[in-house]
Amino acid sequence: SIGMCGAALDYVAAVSPPSYARACAELIIEHQCVHSDRSAHKLLGACRQFGLGGSAGLVCRTMATRKVSQQRYVEALQWLALGDERVRLAQLGALLVRELV
Repeated sequence: SIGMCGAALDYVAAVSPPSYARACAELIIEHQCVHSDRSAHKLLGACRQFGLGGSAGLVCRTMATRKVSQQRYVEALQWLALGDERVRLAQLGALLVRELV
């Protein structure tokens, strides 16, 4: 759960040397199931705390994929923008434009 993830991240940050904490945090974050916008935003906060841009991108791509499957395209674009996923953002934007024409 996201609560257990937060507790684990707090523990790792408190007791581990920085390089070890970062590696542990990356594993913890990337193995979390993102069930909601709220949990995704919590994971993004942890990514910022530990400087994990790649993991943040993974969280954002996961949420964008979920939003596309729900046909919530504006939210998918917002998640891709939040994750600085420029190529995927452009691809989804182009696909949506073709669908509208």
